[in-house]
Amino acid sequence: MNSNEHWSNYWSQGAITSLSNDFKDNYEGAYRDFWKGSLIEVPEGFNALDIGCGNGALGLLFSELLPNKIGKVTGCDLAEVKLPQNKLNNNVEVFLDSHVNCEKLPYMPDSFDIVVSQYGIEYSCFDLSLREVFRVLRKGGKGIFFMHFESSIICQQAENTLKFIDKMNQLNVIPTVEEFCISLGELKDRNSLQLLKGNKESEIARGKLNKSLNSLMEFDKEEFHLLALPNVIKALMTEYLFIKVKDKLVLINDYSNSLSQQYTRLQDLKEAAIKELRLPNLLSFCEGLGFIVADCNEIKRANGDCLGWAMTLEK
Repeated sequence: MNSNEHWSNYWSQGAITSLSNDFKDNYEGAYRDFWKGSLIEVPEGFNALDIGCGNGALGLLFSELLPNKIGKVTGCDLAEVKLPQNKLNNNVEVFLDSHVNCEKLPYMPDSFDIVVSQYGIEYSCFDLSLREVFRVLRKGGKGIFFMHFESSIICQQAENTLKFIDKMNQLNVIPTVEEFCISLGELKDRNSLQLLKGNKESEIARGKLNKSLNSLMEFDKEEFHLLALPNVIKALMTEYLFIKVKDKLVLINDYSNSLSQQYTRLQDLKEAAIKELRLPNLLSFCEGLGFIVADCNEIKRANGDCLGWAMTLEK
């Protein structure tokens, strides 16, 4: 499984799912429906393992979807993760283990009734992680994995964002914003702003910035707003207008770093997504380990959008 500073930083911001732009809280809609149907046969007193757990989305779903059952969910992730304590119910205990590689799980054989993953296990080497799943599952246990799929709407959106950030870099947007802020100099109040009118340097910098922003808007208007670039520039020109230039550059650098980390996460996603040509080999490998492939199919929204590919294995 890949290393993880960019993921640790993401989870430290409090997101519960890896799709924080789509879900303010936990998974809903087709995701919730999938897991509700998948957990019907979970036994009383169950012990579950969630691989690539993030901040505990599936553990929290177990708690919500199984209100009349007692059980335990252990989540593990290679990144630093933390459970939002205020969202726990009493019926299901949820624990998260950070810095755990699912290719070498630190759990005893035959420990779990069910092993699950939502957009997690596919980031690993299946040759190693699925062997570990088989080892820690009890006889009769299930592995249920909802994974990124190359033709899903999630992967399409990731590709759009990656292309947009590439375009931003091609147009030197971040350096242009920095150049514009520097050209304004140290503004103390509205009077000092008035004195800038007609300043050749700032007008040239403003023109370059506007040209870059217009090009980005023409390239992809939706991504332009999704990545909050207009909000960043607006903040620099309003609430942060009169702070020191060096402090404005720090804010711009913070935004640039967040984009860079998002870019890396989306590259991870694209690389991890299941390729259709790999499916037969993957299923054959699972059967070779001793699993029964009980189910495998695309998971779609009601409108037909593919969200991923799910596989249910039985030991």
